[in-house]
Order: sequence, then structure tokens, then C-alpha cells
Amino acid sequence: MTLALERQRKEVFDRALNGPFSTAPRFVLFTLVSEDGRSEQDVTVIVNTLLGAIDAQCRAGCDASEIARAKASRKFRFFEKGAQARVRRSYTEQDLGRARSELALLSPEELNAEAMISNARPTGDRYRAPFESMYSGLHGPELVARISAIAHVLLECGFQPYVPDIHWGLRVEKQ
Repeated sequence: MTLALERQRKEVFDRALNGPFSTAPRFVLFTLVSEDGRSEQDVTVIVNTLLGAIDAQCRAGCDASEIARAKASRKFRFFEKGAQARVRRSYTEQDLGRARSELALLSPEELNAEAMISNARPTGDRYRAPFESMYSGLHGPELVARISAIAHVLLECGFQPYVPDIHWGLRVEKQ
């Protein structure tokens, strides 16, 4: 990974974690360290979910400097069971691989064009959300898993995906 992409990913994380907050929450990508510290897994969740896990951990007792270091490094280790449950991945490695494969089919120009589709309805055409073809027809937990896996890949690429106000879908903030 290039230094510029790493810097962009950190900026996207910090902006999502520190607000401004809205009813259209942003996704965040972070590393979840197992309770025993032996394994790590990159996880994407809605920022409110991560903040809820941090809050649950702190209610059980936490060190403010430890949380500050975790935010800076984007590596979190939760000991409180409720906090762990909040940040558990909703998608599998297979879901993540599928999202990577589908997004890899797009050229950089196509990826940027798809990510930047306006939220405004085009005149005369049915509105189509960004990346909608990758999750249309799914509902419930399958929809959440699919969108979260797509968001994971978009975050790896330096985009800032979020959930729109009205329905569970996927949008990307303009850079």
C-alpha cells in the first residue's frame, strides 16, 4: 500500500469517527484484535457500531490512553462481551472475495464514476444507487453482509461509503 493511500484511509477513518454525525452513518474499516491478542481481522462496520463498542468497553472500565492509541492505530481489542458482539463481522471471507472480484472488474475510471453517482434522481431514468447491481434483490442479514463487504473494499481503496438516510443501501461521499 502506498503512503498516500494509507494517509487517505486514516483521514477517512478519522473523519468518520470524529463526525460530524448524521442519520446517514459512515462505514469505518479497522483491525479487530482477538481478546487473547493472538489474531487480528480487518472489520468494516457503521461508525455508530464501533462507537457503541467503545462505549460498552469504557462502561466496563477502560484506560483513556488505550482508547486514544486504538483510535490512532485503528486497532481495537475489546474485552467486554457486549463490545465484542457489536463489532463482529457481518460478512464472510467469501463475501469479501466476491466484492473484491466484482469491483476489480471496474477500471479506475469506472470505479470512480460508479462511486460518484449523484444522489439526485436523473430526469427520465429510474434512480440507481451506486453499486446497486451488486446487492439488488437481497434482504435482511444477506443485504447487510453484502453492503458491508462492498464498503470494506471501498474503504481499502480510500473511498468513504455510508448508509443513506431513507433506506439500507450504499453511497460514497464525494472526495
